[in-house]
Order: sequence, then structure tokens, then C-alpha cells
Amino acid sequence: MNRARFVAGGAAVVLPAALAPLARAGAGEGELAYANFAIAAEYLMADYYARILKARLLHGSARNGATVARRNEHDHVAALATLLTDAGQSVPAAEDFEPTWPPSTFRSLGAATAAGTKIEAAVLGAYLDAATTITVESYRALFARALADHAQHLAVLSWVSTGKPVTAAFPPALGLEQATNQLEPYLG
Repeated sequence: MNRARFVAGGAAVVLPAALAPLARAGAGEGELAYANFAIAAEYLMADYYARILKARLLHGSARNGATVARRNEHDHVAALATLLTDAGQSVPAAEDFEPTWPPSTFRSLGAATAAGTKIEAAVLGAYLDAATTITVESYRALFARALADHAQHLAVLSWVSTGKPVTAAFPPALGLEQATNQLEPYLG
């Protein structure tokens, strides 16, 4: 993964003041930091679901759920790309990111679901923070909707991993730095 683009508040979100699309979108540094974090996280999760499917660790409805989750990650990327484009920002491609998975991640169902649960929980926490702190409506709405989807992904992974689809009643919100730190082992 390209850490410069992933780390919240990094140079990837420094903007020239004269960008007209940015003014129209009303996006500021905070919104763009969340969008850049999110696009990297979505690429990471798309890669995760592709690898767990390729490893054939899931069967039946869990496999179907992972297939849908992978498709959802690509839909999230497309929506985030629109936000970034509308703000006059360049959109990174999947090839810009190269996840680093510990060698044992996709050798067993337990290892794979542990990694997926950790990442989905961090993404969910960051999106919860974004949905409650961002002031630009288009960004807030996207993060709220993606948050609902990631909660479903987390429930499926939790169910496969522990047999319990429901975890915390009130998942914690995570700031970008905290969420980035949680994903650190998977960054290149």
C-alpha cells in the first residue's frame, strides 16, 4: 500500500486554494483525508475478499457473503472516486496499492477471519467517526451508507469466526490515525 496516500492528514490531501471543483463540493482537508483513507481501505478489503475466496476457506452462504462483500468494496471505490474527482483530486487505482499479508493469513479459516475482522472493525470505526464528524453532506451520507455495509461484512466474518454474528452494541469510533495504526500490518 502507498502509505503516503493512506496516512490521515498526509501530503495527499494538501490542496491548492484555487481549485473550483473543491469549492463547489465544499470538501476540506478533513473530508479528503477520510476519502483517501477510505479508498485505500476499500482496495485492501477487496483484495482480502478476493484472497479468501481464492483460498476456498468459505462455503455456502459465507462464501456467497464474501462474494457480495468483494463486489461491495468495488462499489465503494467507485463512489469514493466520484467524491475525489468532484473535489478536483486524482483517484488512485488498485495498482497503486500492494497489500502485505502475513504468510499464514489465508492458510486457515481462523487466521483469515481474524485478519478480516480486525480490518473490518477498523474500517467500521473510521467510517463511524467520519459519519458523525464530517460536515459535507455528500461525504457524510456516503460514509454512513458504507458504514452500514461494513457492519454487515463484520457480522458475517464474526459469525464465521466465532459463531456469533453480533459483537459490540456500540462499536467505537476510530479517528483516522487510530484506524490507520490498526491496518498498519497490512500496509506495504
